[in-house]
Amino acid sequence: MNNRLLTIAGLIEKDVVVADVGTDHAHLAIYLLKNGLANKVIASDVKAGPLAAARRNIADCALEHKIELRLADGLTPYRPAEVDVFVIAGMGGHTIADILAADIELARAARYLILQPMQNRPFLRRWLYQNGFSISVEQIAREGTKFYNIIKAVDKVATLPDEFDLAVAVNPLKDANYYAYIEHLVDVKQALAEHLSAANKIVECEKINTELVRLKGVSDVRDR
Repeated sequence: MNNRLLTIAGLIEKDVVVADVGTDHAHLAIYLLKNGLANKVIASDVKAGPLAAARRNIADCALEHKIELRLADGLTPYRPAEVDVFVIAGMGGHTIADILAADIELARAARYLILQPMQNRPFLRRWLYQNGFSISVEQIAREGTKFYNIIKAVDKVATLPDEFDLAVAVNPLKDANYYAYIEHLVDVKQALAEHLSAANKIVECEKINTELVRLKGVSDVRDR
């Protein structure tokens, strides 16, 4: 299983019932059961094809009695108090927010949410805080040159983090992957600043340089 899914699994506490929303081929669900990280998984997907592949994979592992499959969109196939954890991974930040917003009371009923947005991460972080959730921890997964942000959110009203944290990570686990991610962002922002400077976009360039100062400050703290 890839590092992205392993990181998601690592944020799930033992002895829980997990809803794997958008399960695809059920790789996460199978891993959780085989490693004793969940008592049961209810895995859903909006497409019949991936769900059929998931059913074959589950049968190959003889886990039909512990993984239930449902064909449906978002949180609609789940009932209140049926699961402890909702995992919504591999979708855009807007899509994840839309799924939660459509059944927000159901989302609040879970002990926590594990979310992995592929795009629009700042938007999703802000949405969570504006809708009564907060981020207890954010962990970075790395696969080669790609970085993935894994968010663990709880139903708890909290102060909106500052713009830098909303853009980068809220309550991050400061491990080696986190600092590699910061260095990656420094490289990206530096290239963007050079491009803006060459295009004589002074205001935009100053904004990026301000972000660079904070990013480099994070790296400096690690190196002390």
